[in-house]
Amino acid sequence: MKTKFSNFKNKSECEKDKKQLLEESKIITSCRDIVYVDNPPTNILVSDEDDEERIIYNKKTRERSRIILLNHLEKVCVKGVLPEEYFKLKMWDELHAEIANYKSEDSENLQDTIEEKVKSNNELQSLIILGKAGLFSIL
Repeated sequence: MKTKFSNFKNKSECEKDKKQLLEESKIITSCRDIVYVDNPPTNILVSDEDDEERIIYNKKTRERSRIILLNHLEKVCVKGVLPEEYFKLKMWDELHAEIANYKSEDSENLQDTIEEKVKSNNELQSLIILGKAGLFSIL
């Protein structure tokens, strides 16, 4: 989700920004989709009429963003249940089989195998970067 995106209602601007993000960052390429919203503050200290109008405008903007997010969640959710495949790593089945093989055979090569998989997979590299930054955890 990308917040503070003032052009969140303009599909062509969202697509233009998405294209730019994909070109600039490996982490973004592992994402399934980007949802654009703008959630401006509504807890503004009111000192004049302009502040009151801004609060009203910001509430409307937040409501439109809420609808966009709910519509996105409705597309990826089935009757309130998130499909497992949507959040599953693209190469999870292959990696899981290697780990299961390691456990059953007590393989000495698991570390090398995992390192090799990580080097050849942008999705895993991105998750490791996010994990080290404290932005992602499995549990």
